[in-house]
Formats: sequence, structure tokens, C-alpha cells
Amino acid sequence: MKKIVSIFAIVLMTAATLNQAAYAVDYDTPADEVLIDEYVAFATLSANLNINGDTASYLSSAKVTSLGTITVTHSLEKYSGWFWSWDTVSGSTDSKTKSNTSMISLSSSKSGLSNGKYRVKSVFAVTTNTGVTETVTIYSSEKTIS
Repeated sequence: MKKIVSIFAIVLMTAATLNQAAYAVDYDTPADEVLIDEYVAFATLSANLNINGDTASYLSSAKVTSLGTITVTHSLEKYSGWFWSWDTVSGSTDSKTKSNTSMISLSSSKSGLSNGKYRVKSVFAVTTNTGVTETVTIYSSEKTIS
């Protein structure tokens, strides 16, 4: 009798775990609008890199959904090839802060670069006048000097 009760209990517990509710979120919007859903304060973000010869020019920009204080810090990174890591290029970091605004952009350049693969790392921080605080890090596409 104990064996039958044990088997019944196991079957009952197994059946209970198989009947769990599940759901999936289906975004029916383009990718640039999903960013608005994922981040409350940021509307658009961008990090762009252009390389001409041994000089990199890079631009980071953001637009937020309401007025606030925005800080952007960006730096040029070089692929080290060691465990998929990226190193910040010396002297390439720059930062800018604007208050009571909904947009910010920062452009910088770095010359004397050696051969290798480069990208821009941009960190955006915002505190809106409504009290929302967010920080987001994005990367540009990679460019190679050969």
C-alpha cells in the first residue's frame, strides 16, 4: 500500500510541475522603438567611429524622453586579442555633461594609431527632471587599421 501511495504522490507532483503557466513577449515594433520600451529615459543612443589613415574620429550622442542632466563619457578601445578583451587607448577618453537638456553629443579624435581593430565605448548617464536615473553603455561597430 505504501508503494502505491508513493507512486501516486510522485505522479501527482510530476503532473503539477508540468502544468506551469508560461508566456512570451512578442514585440510588434521595430528595434529602434524597443529601446524606448527597455529604457525609460533614453529615446535614442549612438556611438560612431570613422578611421582615416592612423586617425580615429568618434561621435557619441543621445536623446532622452524628458529634460534632465545627461553625461556622456566615451573612449577608443583597441582589441588586444587576448581572451577577447579590449583595452582603452591612452589619451582617448573624453566626457561632457549638460543640464536641463534632452540631447547631448560629444565628438573626439585620436591620431597616431597603430594597426589593429578599434571600437568606441560610450557610457551615457541621465537623471531626468522627473527623477528617473539610468546609465547605459553601448559600443560602435568595429573598424580596422591595417
